[in-house]
Amino acid sequence: MLRYLFLLLPLLLQSQEMRFLYEKSYVAPSSCSEQEMIEHIESSLADALQCKSMLSQVSFDGHLGPKHRSTSNPNFKQLKDVLSIPYFHLLNNLCRKKGISHLHIGLLGGDSFLSALYGNQQLMGAQIGVDWFQECPKKIFFDNCSKYIDLTKTQIIDSGCFAVDKSQIKQSIDLYFYDADHSILAHERAITYYDSVFSNVCTIVIDDWDCPWVRMATFKAFEKMKYNILYETFIPAEKIGGHGQYIALIRKLSK
Repeated sequence: MLRYLFLLLPLLLQSQEMRFLYEKSYVAPSSCSEQEMIEHIESSLADALQCKSMLSQVSFDGHLGPKHRSTSNPNFKQLKDVLSIPYFHLLNNLCRKKGISHLHIGLLGGDSFLSALYGNQQLMGAQIGVDWFQECPKKIFFDNCSKYIDLTKTQIIDSGCFAVDKSQIKQSIDLYFYDADHSILAHERAITYYDSVFSNVCTIVIDDWDCPWVRMATFKAFEKMKYNILYETFIPAEKIGGHGQYIALIRKLSK
């Protein structure tokens, strides 16, 4: 019986009101670098909402997944479709910062990963992607990405997102993106599991924000980790833009 209640919980939550912003633990920036990071997020988002980024310079072609799934699974799309979706431009703009280290959980056919890195790789520090390649074959990911980014500059970890040996992540992560397992427990662990590799001040981007259990689990993790929130916002869900995205600049608890 408990198993069925657990399976039904996301449906029950959909009928409940769940805020879109954490609205807790707000703090003012305490340094010029923190203020610069807030301004970088704001300008990145403003341009993204107009579909402006380095991606505007490229002509994408090809599928992001097997053709027989492209109509039945909306996550498998034409590569050119990324150009009309703000959050791909957001990832690209956020990565356009000197020395930024990026951890990207959930790769699928490569759309969000190559969007983040395109035109930015010379500026960036660590460029790490994690996927277990069971939803989309690894070959498709590599074929798509190799056309547009230099994969020799990246570190691709073939693993379940919570089976990653975090000792492989040598640099503290400044920009973290999560789009993998979307269960309630996974979305809490998306934060708590990777907290140890986050920089003391880290930008967190969570996909599928329109789902109330995603928001609930993320906020529970924030509460558990006692993060201070320097800035937060979200991109509302759109018909062509998936399920919305959340962006937060957090400061970790001093230890």
